[in-house]
Amino acid sequence: RNQVAFDGYAPSDRPRPTDPIRPVFGRTFAVLLEPLPADGIGRATLSGVTVARVDVQREEDGFAELEAGNATALRSVPYGSTRILWKEAGTGVKWAVVRPSDRPRLAMFELSGNWTPGDSGADPPEPAGWMKMTGCKPVFLVAGGGTYAVDASEPGQTLWHAAGYPPSERTSVIALHQATGRLPSKFGIGDWVWCLWNDQDARWQLLGGYEDLWRFRLTTPLPRCGSAQAQLVLHQAGQWCPVPLTWTVFDSLGIVGPASSVPAGTYGFARHFADSGKWEVLALGEGCCAGGSSSGSSSSSSSHSSSSSGSSSGSSSGGSSSGSSSGSSSGSSSGGSSGSGSSNCVTIYETDVRCVNGKLEVHTRAISLCLVGGSLTRYEGPWTFSHQAGCCCCEPCGGSSSGSGSGSSSGPSSSSLSTSSLVAPSSSSLVAGSSSGSSSSGSDGIPQASSSMVPPPFP
Repeated sequence: RNQVAFDGYAPSDRPRPTDPIRPVFGRTFAVLLEPLPADGIGRATLSGVTVARVDVQREEDGFAELEAGNATALRSVPYGSTRILWKEAGTGVKWAVVRPSDRPRLAMFELSGNWTPGDSGADPPEPAGWMKMTGCKPVFLVAGGGTYAVDASEPGQTLWHAAGYPPSERTSVIALHQATGRLPSKFGIGDWVWCLWNDQDARWQLLGGYEDLWRFRLTTPLPRCGSAQAQLVLHQAGQWCPVPLTWTVFDSLGIVGPASSVPAGTYGFARHFADSGKWEVLALGEGCCAGGSSSGSSSSSSSHSSSSSGSSSGSSSGGSSSGSSSGSSSGSSSGGSSGSGSSNCVTIYETDVRCVNGKLEVHTRAISLCLVGGSLTRYEGPWTFSHQAGCCCCEPCGGSSSGSGSGSSSGPSSSSLSTSSLVAPSSSSLVAGSSSGSSSSGSDGIPQASSSMVPPPFP
């Protein structure tokens, strides 16, 4: 009654038929110091230095562990809970001096396959949806070989990566993994990773954070220095296509170019920064999912219409100029995008050259036409001031200029808007059409507005 006593059983993943399955690896065990009959009482070492039999797999192994079904000897490993202080030379079953309950345990493993979600209905129950990988083999320095290698003779271990999720999207990523079997993981098959044995949950936990660089596809237009909704893009079947996970990205650096926004359907990279707690856009592109499909879907729509008119008049002598100008423009767009199906987009910039108070001002806007699921969609950005280009008329000017397009003008100084049109052929690609307007230069040599097809403002 005055001594501590434990109820013990032979190494097994299920001591009694009613017990849940639990691997023997990492379990607390004792080394008998004398024979122990069934239902008897005997002395054993639970912690501290003792003598034990060890089945030595490699002479350089410095640790030992339990082996299911083997109550006569421990099995040597390159990592473990029992440190080998001394052992007989050679391999096979040897006498050794060991120290059980030696902590901590750190080991390197090679990842063997794909991350799978934990199953709460497993035996024993697992954390539902949290990522794990089975069958991972240890990596250690080969004695005399001067290199590190995977030991295929070791039993595979299950690794967990509880820290592998971004903070705000943790629940969404777990749900995506459970629904599709895919997630944006930082580590994958063939990677060598450090792991720590966690006594609290009796599992190997991978030491490493989450993947903080995500690919995306915009589902709403992204304004300069603003935010937009985006859909996660993952690799599948040789393509990089959207999946059903949507979150918010931010243009923190003003990456969006001269146009004030980029349209929905644009692809890019975003990184999660700890100081802002936001996903900040790093790069933009056109995407490589044309002709493919994805398991996610999203939709966005936008419409835009604008009209403007103005007039100005004045009179002067000497270096002043007088004139009047008026113009109007209108446009509309509506669009939808789907995570499944093909889409191709062409982006153009419209340039409007305006004479304002004797100064030449250049304004631009971006227009994108996208073929999404067989439907043509137009995304139209607002006019944005780009730069000044000198004087409109620094001396008394004569003559007039005119251009056909969306505006008309008269007087020595004027501007007109010439637009380009894009047509969608019957195939899934888009081509540039001919200009719908014409332009000319006035007697003062000022070029009229033009529109040309240029790549979108992607760095």
